[in-house]
Amino acid sequence: MPKHFYYYATSLLAGYVVLSLELLGFRLFAPYFGYSLYVFGSLIGLILFSLALGYALGGYCADKNMREQTFFKIVFAAGIYLIIIGFSSHILLALLAQMHITTGTLLATALFFALPMAVLAALSPYFIKILSVNQRQTVGISAGSIYAIGTIGSLIGTFLTSFYLIPTFGALATLFSNGILILCLSLPWITRRVGKRILMSMFALGSICSSILFYPQSSVGNGAIIAQTDSPYNHLEIVDYGKFLGLRTDQRNNLVYSTYPKDGVWEYQFLLYTLFAIPPLINNAQTSLLLGLGAGTLPLLHRILNPDLKITGLEIDPEIVRLGREYFDLDSNTNLTVIIEDARPFLARTHNLYDFIEIDLFWGGGEIPFYLASQEFFKLTAERLVPQGLVAMNIYDPSLEEIIAAPLINTIRSVYPYVYRTKAPHGSHFVLASKIPVDYQMIRKKIDTKSYDPKFLDAISYFEENTTPVEFKQDIAVFTDDRTPIEKLSYKAIFSKRPLLE
Repeated sequence: MPKHFYYYATSLLAGYVVLSLELLGFRLFAPYFGYSLYVFGSLIGLILFSLALGYALGGYCADKNMREQTFFKIVFAAGIYLIIIGFSSHILLALLAQMHITTGTLLATALFFALPMAVLAALSPYFIKILSVNQRQTVGISAGSIYAIGTIGSLIGTFLTSFYLIPTFGALATLFSNGILILCLSLPWITRRVGKRILMSMFALGSICSSILFYPQSSVGNGAIIAQTDSPYNHLEIVDYGKFLGLRTDQRNNLVYSTYPKDGVWEYQFLLYTLFAIPPLINNAQTSLLLGLGAGTLPLLHRILNPDLKITGLEIDPEIVRLGREYFDLDSNTNLTVIIEDARPFLARTHNLYDFIEIDLFWGGGEIPFYLASQEFFKLTAERLVPQGLVAMNIYDPSLEEIIAAPLINTIRSVYPYVYRTKAPHGSHFVLASKIPVDYQMIRKKIDTKSYDPKFLDAISYFEENTTPVEFKQDIAVFTDDRTPIEKLSYKAIFSKRPLLE
């Protein structure tokens, strides 16, 4: 087989690993730093710097006529380094997450990917020099061939990592596979005797990786992880907290996205969720659009307290729905219709009108996606309401200054003429909006005709006593699709105060 084939094959694999690692960075860092523009910018920026450094070093090594065996020993060392980083990833990221989001992401990127990225980038100029001198190819053909094949490898890495490896095997397994692939692509370039030793070491290393990959993380906070998986959107964990199960998508401060009482009896201690049962009593709602179904907390609530309410539940992550059906008894509500779709496109295309729209949308933790917190988004919700319809929203903002809640509620008020807010425990805010004034007396009339649990009556009393109308304020920002700095505000608010579940 012609020797230049090995150059092209190595370039293909190197291109694959580069893009696979870049995608892994987003996935590995998200549970600790969140999905935000700041994380994306820090990660991409430092990776580009590492690649630029690698191109320069590769050209230097080529001009110094570094032996192939020596060069690929460095490549091999980069693979070993990446695997070692994988073993300690949880500990390292947990420590770095204590820093500012930009500083933490930059340091994490440098620690995890700077060395492997720089070494892999160095292959291109090194091979171009060899092909143009030793293989007697023109510089143009050598450069064009190497970069074209490397780009094809990057395309394969992008699609295979995004659509198969991470959803099927998880981020950590994909990271280890890339480390082992780096070792494999360096083996043909090392002497046969050394290669045999390395190959035996790789088998031992693979066994260690497998034992770690399939040994589940046993506990988190005050709960035990009983199941975990990766989806196209999140790393998901089902946590057993004793009396209830929780769905966790965020490893920074134990934020829980959905809860389910193990005995099937609604836990009234979760006052925020209980408040969502009140609006249907106000306007006698028959239909509800739930944006942010999660694993099924609110459908469980309505099954118990509003059994006649027909719910259309939207959830963008199909794996969350699967876990909800397996662990949270999601299918027990026969009035629930589940739709796997993003909330904003659904609102734009549907023509259905609803009595009640419930918004419980978060992206991987405490952050609300920016396009689901803008004025344009709330205008869409208003278009999908009947005239007497109600919108209820959960806003998580533990900051004393309400740096998220204040502009977000003001944004809602810029769309709806009547907005009411109720402060809930653990830094949450329950917001109710409507096109017409809310008649609280309707709640009492409903209570008089039906028997309710005393704890639910206590929640209604809390709502009546702690709900206040909101006026639009000119000096407070209004979020728009063009400018919604909610990632920055969320970081300041969420990571300086208490978690959702204490």
